[in-house]
Amino acid sequence: MEKKQFRDLTIITLDPRKQMVIACDSLGSIGSKPKDSLSCSAETSGYFAAQVVLLELLAYRAEPQIVIDNLCVEMEFTGKEILKGIDRALLDADLKDQCMVTGSSEENMTTVQTGIGITAIGFMDPFTRKELKIQKGDGVFLIGEPKVGAEVLAKEEKIPMLKVVRHLSVLPDVREILPVGSKGIGYELKQLEKTNERSFQRGDALVDLDKSAGPATCVLACASEETMKSAEKTLGITSMHLGNFY
Repeated sequence: MEKKQFRDLTIITLDPRKQMVIACDSLGSIGSKPKDSLSCSAETSGYFAAQVVLLELLAYRAEPQIVIDNLCVEMEFTGKEILKGIDRALLDADLKDQCMVTGSSEENMTTVQTGIGITAIGFMDPFTRKELKIQKGDGVFLIGEPKVGAEVLAKEEKIPMLKVVRHLSVLPDVREILPVGSKGIGYELKQLEKTNERSFQRGDALVDLDKSAGPATCVLACASEETMKSAEKTLGITSMHLGNFY
């Protein structure tokens, strides 16, 4: 049984045509507890915690099957609100009927801050990845914008990022999809260069490459301009052309 780390994912090969893909993330001090640094509903905390791990699996082309939530809060009532957010994320990704949710909560101690550990497990055919290598001339497009903290709450996206990535993940002409996290767009571009053995040539787009994208408020998609324009029209979104790979 082969095990490997790929970017933020853990991948276990079960047989030549089946891999288990595991994504993990955590959230702390964001929620409805009195000592939280950023105040928002517990449902919102649950939604964005789930968004990160689901996006990572979908972008890799793994089909999520299980979400495991480790809630560092009581189930009544904070935990139940967090679970509502996780369910909403699954609905946005069209995964509610296929994904099981399990986990645990803190019932022994009184908590004053929100804490969530979350894991998503999916499965895929490894041959799918071999067909997704970036080709010379492929463009890199930014969908969404990097936001963190209060910025995430200030303006709700018209089209949920989960819905966008779910759509892009089934398009054969979209090569790589990569959610941007706390290390920023520039870091993820370097990851794409490394894993595809290509060089990125930046265009004229003005965007902060170092800013954190918090709970994956933007993604990078590698495809032709024609493919992206078609996806934009279907989804009712816009993207920013950052440059090309050579």
